[in-house]
Amino acid sequence: MGRNYEDLPFPKDFRAICKKILTRLFRVFVHTYIHHFDRIVDLGAEPHANTLYKHFYFFVTEHSMVSAKELEALREMTERLTADCCPASSSSSAASARPSSTSNKPR
Repeated sequence: MGRNYEDLPFPKDFRAICKKILTRLFRVFVHTYIHHFDRIVDLGAEPHANTLYKHFYFFVTEHSMVSAKELEALREMTERLTADCCPASSSSSAASARPSSTSNKPR
């Protein structure tokens, strides 16, 4: 029979552990968008990847799980992706998700 985990409290450093995991996951998004975005487009998965990233972004910012310094890596793309729902955060067009600072980033 399995162990019953319902009565165990969360570890004291649970939030710090989650922040570390989500920061590392954000770095996976950065790598994917910078180095593999053309492949995502070829697969027709750009809308799905962008939606996944937007949900991730809104969660980590709402709960302060990834630092602003880390999020800076995809700032331009994030502003374009969130312009339709957060117009105050960006004056950029939402038409293109590709950050302009690197050649292989999302459009």
